[in-house]
Amino acid sequence: MKLIERYVSEVGKNLPLIKGREDIEKELRSTLEDMLEERAEKAGRPVDEAMEIELLKEYGSPNKVAMTYNPQPYLIGPRMFPFFLTVLKIVIPIVVIVLLVLTGIQAVTETPLMGREFINIIGDGLAGIVSAAITA
Repeated sequence: MKLIERYVSEVGKNLPLIKGREDIEKELRSTLEDMLEERAEKAGRPVDEAMEIELLKEYGSPNKVAMTYNPQPYLIGPRMFPFFLTVLKIVIPIVVIVLLVLTGIQAVTETPLMGREFINIIGDGLAGIVSAAITA
């Protein structure tokens, strides 16, 4: 049963920081011990290390088992996602407008506005807008 304890401990380390981690570990330990006892009864022999190893191999890696308790880790959770979209809809247009105004001011205040300088100013402004949109 030492292998089951180590396995459950490893699953616990890979669990996300959620409430009920101890309950999940107890449930998993109980399930594995029950499965092991059933196998021992069917085989008509006492539990041994080889039987434990076989059971744990069939059950899967601790990391995969832990991921079943949190199948989709979110960067922004479903509860906060609508708020996030609202903020983006407000911030991105403001940033674009500010950058366009700054680019316009720079274009007007530059003394020699030859073709190449004008294109560079517009290119820098567009690069700033794209960069700000990606960052936001």
